[in-house]
Amino acid sequence: MERRGPIGQFPAGFHFVPTDAELICHYLQAKLDGDDLSYEAFIDVKLYDYHPADLVEKYIDCGEGRWFFFTARDRKYPNGVRPNRTTCDGDGYWKATGTEKSIYHNRKLVGIRRSLVFYTGKAGSGQKTDWIMQEYTTKSRSQKSHHKSDSSMQVLIIFLDLLST
Repeated sequence: MERRGPIGQFPAGFHFVPTDAELICHYLQAKLDGDDLSYEAFIDVKLYDYHPADLVEKYIDCGEGRWFFFTARDRKYPNGVRPNRTTCDGDGYWKATGTEKSIYHNRKLVGIRRSLVFYTGKAGSGQKTDWIMQEYTTKSRSQKSHHKSDSSMQVLIIFLDLLST
């Protein structure tokens, strides 16, 4: 069986399964700091421009049941802090579910993980789907880039792990 996409650069049997702390400390923080990632397991994409099924279809060769995306955080209101998780066509949205999980590395808080579920339709009357997303954000004040800060948590690029159950 031929391995295509970014996973093809690794030997057979290799599966990319980083821990939450590794995702934040080694990949998301590196991306925020402008460091070059040595391989292409992550895709830069405007995630909210897509329905999850369309996104997976477009990037089918880039994942094995899991896809890793970097995406810019979009705000619901220009001066607000609430994220906008509605698809660009307005016919779906990601809704946070459960509680946020704090991610620690060497006993230090490095980020937050949120679980989100995709709903079709408009907020309030949408239909829940089986699409689940894990959203990772950093908790850092030491980013090299010149992005506008947002209170104590500087979140400009979100690491996403998209799963279909």
